[in-house]
Amino acid sequence: MELERRFIFNGSAAAYGGRLVRPEDVVLTARGGSALSVVGGRSVWRDTNIRLGKSFRIRSAETSAEGLFDSLRDAVRVTRKQLEVDRLSATTTVRARCRGVEVGGARPLQAGDEPEPLMTVSDVAVTLLSRSAGPGFESLVTIPEASISTVGFESPVHGRFRLDVVTDVAPFKRCDTRPKIVGEKSILQAHGDLDYVFCTVVRELVWQKGREYPGSRPLGTNGVYIPNLGRFYFGELLVRTGTRRLTMIRMELGSSTGGSGSVGDVDTNGTWA
Repeated sequence: MELERRFIFNGSAAAYGGRLVRPEDVVLTARGGSALSVVGGRSVWRDTNIRLGKSFRIRSAETSAEGLFDSLRDAVRVTRKQLEVDRLSATTTVRARCRGVEVGGARPLQAGDEPEPLMTVSDVAVTLLSRSAGPGFESLVTIPEASISTVGFESPVHGRFRLDVVTDVAPFKRCDTRPKIVGEKSILQAHGDLDYVFCTVVRELVWQKGREYPGSRPLGTNGVYIPNLGRFYFGELLVRTGTRRLTMIRMELGSSTGGSGSVGDVDTNGTWA
C-alpha cells in the first residue's frame, strides 16, 4: 500500500436525531443530512413538514457541508506536480438550520393526568468553520454562528412562557484551538477523559418578564427542567484537539413522551496524514 501526504477532510451536519422510546418506539429518522467524503466536496440537504411520532415536528430543515482547498490555482499546480500537496490550505464549513420546531404536546397516557407541555422554537441555526494548519499543527476551528430564537413552553394548565437563550460566540471566534479555549477565562468549561473539554456557547437563560414556567429549574448555565416534559440543554460544545462538535438543542424527555433528541448538530475537523 502506497503512503503519501494528503489532507483528510471531515465534517458533518445533522438537522435532528434521537429516539423516543415511549409511549411508542420512534427513531427520529432524517431522510438526509450532510457529510464530506475523505477528499472533500459539497453536500447539501433540505426537507419540509417533518412529523415523527406524536411529539416531534419540524416545519423545515436544511444542512450543508463543504470542504475545499482555498486556492484553485495551487490545486491545479499540485495536479501537475508543480507544487507539494502540503503547501495547500483547506477550509471546511458545516451548517444546520431548523425552523418551526415543536416537541411534546402529546395526550396524557391516563385519563386525569396533566397534559404534556409543548416546546416551540421558530429558528435554530449553527455554523462551524475549520481552517487547515500545516502538517503537525492543529486545525483552526471557529463558530461563526450559533443562535436559538425565543423558546416557548406552553401548557393548557399553566399557559405560555417564553425563555430567551442568550448565546455568545465571540470567545470561540478568537479561541480557534484547544489550548486557547482552555486558557480563556471567560469560557465556562469542564474537562473530561480522552482530552475532551465540555463548554457552552450560551451565556445565560432568561425568562421573559421574569415569569418562570411553574416548577421549572435551571440545569447549570445552559439547561432547564420543565415538569411533565423533560430536560433541555442548549448550545453544548465538545472540544478536542483540532475538532469541535456543537449541539444547539439536546433533549432528555420524561413525560407522556420519553426518550432523547437533538436539533442542530454539527462537527468538523480536518488533518494532514
